[in-house]
Amino acid sequence: MNEDVIEIIGILIKKMIEDEEILLEEEVIIQELLELGYNIRDIDQAFELIYNGTEIIEAENIGFAESDQVPYYNRIFTIAEKLYLPLNIQGLIIKMIFSRLLSVNESEEII
Repeated sequence: MNEDVIEIIGILIKKMIEDEEILLEEEVIIQELLELGYNIRDIDQAFELIYNGTEIIEAENIGFAESDQVPYYNRIFTIAEKLYLPLNIQGLIIKMIFSRLLSVNESEEII
């Protein structure tokens, strides 16, 4: 990973801290980064790391075999998941988990 990618990730994280919905304006951010002199490959790599970084963290988490083994399960969607899953689908998944129509593992696979 080169230094520009690290700088871009830093810029993206600062923007995310200031405004959680900022990544919804991806085209605007990309244009700003291009105007700052970053190349599109580095920008793409930085966005890829931001969006897929949660998969690395989730892979390290211990999973439960079935949702009935979990006394209380509260799924919070990451920013990347919020971008790709419409709000009504997020609500449906949560309702299905609480109704025990979906196990924890099944819901994670869907997400």
